[in-house]
Amino acid sequence: METQEKTILIYVKADGNAPFNDWLKALRDRKARAIIRTRINRVRLGNLGYRVHTSFLCFVSEIFAL
Repeated sequence: METQEKTILIYVKADGNAPFNDWLKALRDRKARAIIRTRINRVRLGNLGYRVHTSFLCFVSEIFAL
């Protein structure tokens, strides 16, 4: 099965602030930050994991369960 590259969209508020990016930069745990970035990159490359198709909440829990 071939994977299809996905586009990752970052929410940007009207003032130009991107809350997710701010949160990620503010994380003190470098390992956690690296895990989150790696997982997002995998999603971008089309690797959605084994639970994504059930619900968005499972996707979020998968990211933070790593």
